[in-house]
Amino acid sequence: DTAVLHDISEQTTADQLSGRMGQPRDVDQSLPCPTRRFGVQQMSSKGKTKIRCIDDFNASGINDCCHVIGRLRMGRITDLVDVVHILNKVHPNEELVIFKTDFKSAYRSVPLRPEHYLYADVVYYDTTLKKLVVSKQLAMPFGAVAAVYGWDRVADALTHVMSAILLIPVSRYVDDLFGACFASNA
Repeated sequence: DTAVLHDISEQTTADQLSGRMGQPRDVDQSLPCPTRRFGVQQMSSKGKTKIRCIDDFNASGINDCCHVIGRLRMGRITDLVDVVHILNKVHPNEELVIFKTDFKSAYRSVPLRPEHYLYADVVYYDTTLKKLVVSKQLAMPFGAVAAVYGWDRVADALTHVMSAILLIPVSRYVDDLFGACFASNA
């Protein structure tokens, strides 16, 4: 679909301008073979259809090279309920509110290690250049197993800082933060 190819090309150009991807270059015979970039249609939070770029690190075999240590850490709705009970018990006259927010472009905010750049090339059709080109991922791509675990480590650290240092009772589910606080602090 020409419109999808154009959207993928524009999003990739935006990533290049932001420094999350390298500049386009010609496809060559170097190894490993670059990973295919394609788009999937999704509904945005505002109810509009959007194209999300996926870098198929599963099909290229790059995901198979990952060695995963550890488990993903996710908050639970029971964490929120427990916080509400504690805050309400200690401060029964304070109005509580529940908040929710998310990290924008969560995976894309985590840089790749330079020693992993060899495996970070993606191929896509550049609608301006009118040809297939390769671009290097410089930030964690959507479609890579490493992105899930890389983001989880960063998000866990951020959640810890918010909870332990800033004393904000917050829980996290992937890239969404939720919690309860006093209405006067909201």
